[in-house]
Amino acid sequence: MDPLMELIWMIWFLVLPVVALVLLGLIPVVWFFIIPKIARKLTWARFGDTNIAGIADSAGYFDLEVSRKSLGEGVLDVGKKIFRFLPRPLFKSAKKQPSTKESQAERVILRKYILKGLGKPIWLGWAGKVPVANPEAVAALQGEHTAIHNPSTNIEKIKQYVDEKIPAKFQKGLHKLLNEIGENIKPVIPVFNLDLDVLKEVLPKMNTTSQMKALANEYYLKGQASRDRDIMKLGFVAMIILGMIVLAIILATQL
Repeated sequence: MDPLMELIWMIWFLVLPVVALVLLGLIPVVWFFIIPKIARKLTWARFGDTNIAGIADSAGYFDLEVSRKSLGEGVLDVGKKIFRFLPRPLFKSAKKQPSTKESQAERVILRKYILKGLGKPIWLGWAGKVPVANPEAVAALQGEHTAIHNPSTNIEKIKQYVDEKIPAKFQKGLHKLLNEIGENIKPVIPVFNLDLDVLKEVLPKMNTTSQMKALANEYYLKGQASRDRDIMKLGFVAMIILGMIVLAIILATQL
């Protein structure tokens, strides 16, 4: 046999089957024992119309929930009999409403953020509470209670004080010193800390009774489907029992 053909034969019939068997054994091991559960959850989340809900709790843990389906009216089913309510509009038409604090807040809270790399909407919520909201809404709510201290403003106030209270012969030197200090101060950028506790108090106001009706309707449909399955099971059992009775009668008449 040609050496090249012999080498190909060995690779095809001896090496490749072994490699295939090893890979078949490694794939489940890698998928279930090496890849984290959260990564597997997000992998499956790529398929279908899903939403991602980041849920924090008082113990300091943060979990990502993936909705299995939407029940309508902004109600998300995330499994294990857990549901999340997306914010709903407070006004019938935001375009027709005057630019009030309420309408501005509504536009912020209703904005949808997409998880980069996955292409799915992401929301933030709190364990034990059904409402969720976007990160901007949480930051804005926290920002209302966050004071921003700007050193540049204080320097201007000091300069004004120097002009009014300090003798003229000392003003030039003090102004030069204050200017040097101001050049070395970087501008302050407001930073809003995401405090998910705020959601527990504010966001329930943006949940509607129609969401509760959608959830109740879902359970009603599930109850009807379960009842129909139970009736079919009873009918099937009854047919088996009836068949056994008929078979017993036939056997008894043959004896």
